[in-house]
Amino acid sequence: MRRTISVWDSSSRTVVQYLVHPSEALVLSDDVLGYGRIGQVTRGSLYGRSCVAKIIDADKQSELLPLLQNEIGIYQGPLKHLQNQGVVELIDYGFIDDGNSFFLALSEVHSASQPSGSMPTVAADTAQQVLDQIHTTGILHGNISASNVLMQEVAGCWKAWFIDFGLSRKATSKEDYKEEVAQLRALFRHG
Repeated sequence: MRRTISVWDSSSRTVVQYLVHPSEALVLSDDVLGYGRIGQVTRGSLYGRSCVAKIIDADKQSELLPLLQNEIGIYQGPLKHLQNQGVVELIDYGFIDDGNSFFLALSEVHSASQPSGSMPTVAADTAQQVLDQIHTTGILHGNISASNVLMQEVAGCWKAWFIDFGLSRKATSKEDYKEEVAQLRALFRHG
């Protein structure tokens, strides 16, 4: 039987049991993909499956754990049906057997770039369609920025991927949706 650790989850307001994974399960490369609120995002593998990992020291960075817990809840709840369709897949999450390291392992979007004014209008339209799908779940992304929207051009067709749902929340008004769409469209403006 696998060991678990009980942790208070402020987003669900319950105590949650998280699996403890063996330390050799998560192998991180030296390939840092970027830095966000939680620190570095690194390419790696989990149980041999390629992934992108967010990892924190839950004791030293306890203020970041609620962001990761919120992100897990968003992926497992309202966005579950959109994973691999404009939202990256949540592969797994939990503690590493040192007891302090908490991680999220997500699917990687290969050969992607951030939105820019040099992309055609159809790229912006594609990204907005994905954001509209996210909004139909009642959820706001919460942090629309170039680093959280990835664009791929495959055989002349554009695909958009949204990442980093740590600040996501339920929308309170239609204005919330309009504001996020405006933020997204601004990423694609020239100049």
